[in-house]
Amino acid sequence: GLGAPLLRVLGISSFTVDFSGRSTRGKTTAAQAGLSCWADPGENGDGIFHWRSTMIAVERRFNLVRGLPVLMDDSRTIKFEGLADSVLYQVPLNHGAGRGGMYPNNLPWEIILISTGEAPVLSLTTHEGASARCLSVREPPFGFDGDASASAANQVKAGCRENYGVAGPAFVRRLIEEIEDQDRKAALVARHRDLADAIEGGTDMTRRRAPMIACLMLAAELSCEWDIVPFGSPDTETWRRLVAEPEDLAD
Repeated sequence: GLGAPLLRVLGISSFTVDFSGRSTRGKTTAAQAGLSCWADPGENGDGIFHWRSTMIAVERRFNLVRGLPVLMDDSRTIKFEGLADSVLYQVPLNHGAGRGGMYPNNLPWEIILISTGEAPVLSLTTHEGASARCLSVREPPFGFDGDASASAANQVKAGCRENYGVAGPAFVRRLIEEIEDQDRKAALVARHRDLADAIEGGTDMTRRRAPMIACLMLAAELSCEWDIVPFGSPDTETWRRLVAEPEDLAD
């Protein structure tokens, strides 16, 4: 949720984080937690966008909220064949397709797309390059502990509905202070590079994903250090387990 404002600072293209798995495993709640940094993540709020849409509407959404995360919920509701393919391909290009009409188009964006669905969104695309720009979270976000996991998910969901729209602006205010000083900005960039080096694996695909994972890692570390959230970042091995592809898909 706090990674998107770092994209321009770090020189990283937009990318996708996909939560997939069978229903009632907490993937939408986890995605809503990321959105809650900026907006009302409830089903009746205006923050959630849905996969049941058109490519033009998706691009308009990306243009509207540039510099922020975009939550597209429930990929099984896709109505138009090829939409996931087009979205995953377009996201890292940082702008929409040029079109005619009476509305602005081909505008730039910097976003992190947070996607949810029962099936991995990469299974809906034929673009080989899309997998290098999509981080897949296939482990249940709240674990495998049955009632305890369900209770944790419900507490997070309730907390996000009651408290939202605060962490994001606070993070950006502090980030602006940091990047106004060129030395501190350079230190952030160098720190991101070190995190990417630490997280990269042994394949071309994992190395290509490393800067994106490191962006999320840096956002998590900074938000704790700046007293914006009351918990630290997961360790490197946890990040690797959560967002690295299985070896047979990463080769």
